[in-house]
Amino acid sequence: MFGEFAPTPQDVHFRILGIPCRVHPSFWLIGALFAFPRGGDLPGNLVIGLLLCRMLCLFVSILVHELGHALLIDRAGFPTAIVLHGCGGYAIYQPNRAIRPWVSIRISLAGPAAGFLLYGIVCGIEYLLMRGHVYERLPLGAVITIDDSIGQLKYINLYWGLVNLLPVYPLDGGQVTRTWMAARRGIDGVRQSLVISIIVAGAAAFWFYKESGGQLLSFPVVLFGILCYQNIQAYQEVRRY
Repeated sequence: MFGEFAPTPQDVHFRILGIPCRVHPSFWLIGALFAFPRGGDLPGNLVIGLLLCRMLCLFVSILVHELGHALLIDRAGFPTAIVLHGCGGYAIYQPNRAIRPWVSIRISLAGPAAGFLLYGIVCGIEYLLMRGHVYERLPLGAVITIDDSIGQLKYINLYWGLVNLLPVYPLDGGQVTRTWMAARRGIDGVRQSLVISIIVAGAAAFWFYKESGGQLLSFPVVLFGILCYQNIQAYQEVRRY
């Protein structure tokens, strides 16, 4: 979406389910910027605890999303790897043979589906905590931290999972739209998918602008503004063919 994030000496490397993963340092920097607790008069140790838990929620949520993509890519027989960065993450793969449209669509949908599954698990954990009256036996700081973490996980995996399904390229919904329309109409389908992307991205930027009370530099407004601009550029390129 925002270009490739080249490896750095500060990258964190690990494997999960056999898939290599790399965390770019921008992930921690930008993630902390958005996750930092704002407002209220909270003690310093609670602020730090909330920040660390929110960073963990962000890390787990994006990793699960990209793992959904990567597992289906691996199942399709293509080498893959996951990169987490300051703008989100992506699963890398280079198809070494023709890939059927339906397989590509399933790969695109697997990320949001993994997030929705995590959302369901979190809801189940929240239900068990409430039913077991666990909060009543914990100190206030722990209750605040757990409640905030559950809220963060639900918000990221449901709300942003749904946003990610909008038909805006290169969001997952946009990739599904482009793959489906290109399979049906070739290059004309790609052009039409870009027109849809431009309209929806512009409408989303305007909606988020209104919802934020006119905050032009809020993250969703900037995100969809950039995506709208990128899709306009892409459309100008493909209309030449």
